[in-house]
Amino acid sequence: PPPPFAKGEPTGDPDRDRRIAEFIETLPPAYRQVLSDGLMAFHSSPKASLPPPRAVEGPKDAPVRIVDFTDIRCPHCRKLHEDLTLLREQLGDSFSIDSRQFPLDSTCNANLPFPPKDGVSCIAARARICMEGDPKAWDFARALFENQRDLTEEKIYEIAARFTDLERLKRCIASKETEKKLQDDIALAWRLGIEGTPLVFVDDRRSPSYSALLYVLILNEGRSTHPAFAKLPPPSLSAHMH
Repeated sequence: PPPPFAKGEPTGDPDRDRRIAEFIETLPPAYRQVLSDGLMAFHSSPKASLPPPRAVEGPKDAPVRIVDFTDIRCPHCRKLHEDLTLLREQLGDSFSIDSRQFPLDSTCNANLPFPPKDGVSCIAARARICMEGDPKAWDFARALFENQRDLTEEKIYEIAARFTDLERLKRCIASKETEKKLQDDIALAWRLGIEGTPLVFVDDRRSPSYSALLYVLILNEGRSTHPAFAKLPPPSLSAHMH
């Protein structure tokens, strides 16, 4: 039988429908299985209550909104940032990105079950919050991710100096307003059941962070069903898990 998400109507945009179908046709069998499992996980994910975006990369009225919670030292988060950069090049203004912070350091994320680290992830998270709404915010985040292996507080400021006024940024990082935004992000991620980073939502549904899955979901305007998905193999029994 076809997968449960291989139903519904096409997008109504012939170009989008063609691109979805052609993309699936080009995937090797193993990647088709991964895509099928990812679609099943997304399709079965309950709708979540997400707040309005604080700041977005891309058009505020884009058809699809991707929300991600990341830690600057997380390798999978770096991969997600790279993938989203490529998806922006391929799909243009079809989606927006609402970047949220979840530092994996109990220095600022008190409910984590391990001792505090060096605070670097916390400082980077505050710096990213302070750059929200700045046209250079995405490139700043990319530079931080590219240096994640040897990131220190000094390195954060060295990188930041290429993108913004350093004294202004330091005042912002130290402000109560920035700390509140960070703690709001952390509390929201816990409420949404975060188990690790990155935590990704496409519109109001939790999604695996595979680039192929995000590609078809953006083309499909955030919907979990499409007739072209009938070309995929049945999802594995564990596909509902994240």
